[in-house]
Amino acid sequence: MSNSSSSAAGQPGDSEINPPGMTIRAAGASDLPAMCQLSFDQGWPHRIGDWLLMLDLAEAVVLEDRSGVIGCGLRIAQGDRASLALILVQQACRGRGLGKSLMQTLIEQSPTPALFLNATEEGAPLYRKYGFIDAGCVVQWQGICRGVEPHYLIDEVEPLASADCAEVRQMLQRARGVDPDTLIWAMERSQERLIGLRREGVLQGVASLRRFGRGWVIGPVIGRSEADAMQLIEALAVDLDGEFLRVDLPEPAGLEPLLQRLGLSPVDRVKLMYRGDQPSLSGEEQLFALFSQATG
Repeated sequence: MSNSSSSAAGQPGDSEINPPGMTIRAAGASDLPAMCQLSFDQGWPHRIGDWLLMLDLAEAVVLEDRSGVIGCGLRIAQGDRASLALILVQQACRGRGLGKSLMQTLIEQSPTPALFLNATEEGAPLYRKYGFIDAGCVVQWQGICRGVEPHYLIDEVEPLASADCAEVRQMLQRARGVDPDTLIWAMERSQERLIGLRREGVLQGVASLRRFGRGWVIGPVIGRSEADAMQLIEALAVDLDGEFLRVDLPEPAGLEPLLQRLGLSPVDRVKLMYRGDQPSLSGEEQLFALFSQATG
């Protein structure tokens, strides 16, 4: 990794990527405990296993000084685009431009200029300096799931053997506008259940359930209507009574009444931001819930 930066790839043009007395380098498995601690200090519930999935999925860097790792960041290649995620700096070290150094490194090393991320309120001003523009919001819902009687036709829901099939691949591509290979790989590595909604032989929607943090995450959820998305979420939530559940909804999703009925509450909101052109969506499918904020 180069220690100097040419400002051509980023916006603000600092002469050095590495702050004095510090090094930004590629992350490895030995950095997992420190990275997990950074997210824990932020109030995020990532387990070592969650971080391991991200390390397998992404190009990750850490920022370290003599005391050890004090920051990190990830870039996840997704076809001709990439998402940036988990850009974290130790609380005691903030206010020194270290997040800026991590961001500049991730951008300069990116093989594509088309980038996107989900930004906290705290991080958004920095990302705007690097040319990211606001494009929407994602709301994090979570809580102890209440088992409820399904309001929709559960018999239209079927288990799917794999996300790595033409039907699911095409649906993900149309709903997200991003090459689905990376997301499919992540789903195959982590999902506990994958279900589809089929009518008259045609797949209308798909949803995944996996372990994460304090319990479970439902996502991605893709459907042709709010009713389709509700049916899929209910089918996955029906066996989660008393379990901790999280769902990340792009706003507006129209699913808020269902999540309230399941016992979930909105706890956080992040900004979806793009650098470069935004993906074009095609088809009737809509993304109703994310696999993760890191992948989008």
